[in-house]
Amino acid sequence: MGESGVSVGDGKRKVFGDYELIAKVGKGGMGSVFKARRISTGETVAFKALPPSFAKNENLVARFKREVRILLGLTHENIIQGFDSGQIGNLHFLAMEFVDGKPVSEELKRKGRLKRDRVIAIMAAVARALDYAHSEGLIHRDVKPDNILIRSDGVVKLCDLGLARERADTGFTMLGAKLGTPKYMSPEQVEGSKSIDGRADVYSLGATAYHLLTGEVPHSAPTGTMIMRAQMFGTIRPIKEVLPGADPVFAAVIEHCLAKDPDDRYQTMDEVVSDLERVARGKAPMLRSAKTSGSKAPARAAAAEGPRTARRRRDGRAGPGRGRRGRRSSRSPLLVVVVLLAVAGAAAWALFMGPLKEYGRSLLGG
Repeated sequence: MGESGVSVGDGKRKVFGDYELIAKVGKGGMGSVFKARRISTGETVAFKALPPSFAKNENLVARFKREVRILLGLTHENIIQGFDSGQIGNLHFLAMEFVDGKPVSEELKRKGRLKRDRVIAIMAAVARALDYAHSEGLIHRDVKPDNILIRSDGVVKLCDLGLARERADTGFTMLGAKLGTPKYMSPEQVEGSKSIDGRADVYSLGATAYHLLTGEVPHSAPTGTMIMRAQMFGTIRPIKEVLPGADPVFAAVIEHCLAKDPDDRYQTMDEVVSDLERVARGKAPMLRSAKTSGSKAPARAAAAEGPRTARRRRDGRAGPGRGRRGRRSSRSPLLVVVVLLAVAGAAAWALFMGPLKEYGRSLLGG
């Protein structure tokens, strides 16, 4: 039994408690994922282990345990199901449903872009998964092609809730933690807002769908910092320019998700699903937002989510949307922050434009 807590035996067979590791199938910021066999039942599972070196970091252990708690508490056909967790020695683990399939990012890389109906189906499945997660008080915060698995039978599975945040847990942060992926990150995540809600996932889902449909990300730049700046202040190229001949109705849904101001986007994933279903039936989308929905938006969300989520909203634990009063009180501070960021950014841009240009040329080969 080594430092990792894994019995190596003859150097090929690796056993960790009730699990025999078969092959490594993935790696993320919070650990590696293995295809494994549960010895007591013989079933195939996905086994995620926190690296032993991380066990000394209380913040990393706390974050991993949060992911475990979140995943074990969710049950939805489009979300990876967790069913066991524990600790042996200094190694923490999570056993999950094993998905016999590949991330949609691999299909995108192979094909260049996906067909309209394929993107609608994937986007709708992920939106339903997120609608459920939001009703449970969770925000994913890292929706992207790499985190969407397509099972061999075609079922879509959303995975990697390592960055998911419980709405009530506004104070949980980790110095240096990556709070999203720049290419798909919402402006409010870039800004570092403490009042991020489910509409951040609406933006990331829109950015993902934009990429799947056109083969290009909404914003592209040589560095992550420059991409994040573009998420805040840049203008997205209309889909009709990137992909001439694209369905303008579906393009409108994607671009509506990508509004800079959260109030200008869909307010709930239920609204996203509804419009995707309308587009699939050949009908025009409603393109709802806080500004078009008015004060009736929370009532519609509560009706769609059912009494369980409505009770959560009434007792102070937010559901997928926010009340009108909450949006109004947060708008002015947000505007001030954005203006200050713009001024500071402009100054920094002027100061470092020369070096950035040189760096960009070196990356692009001249």
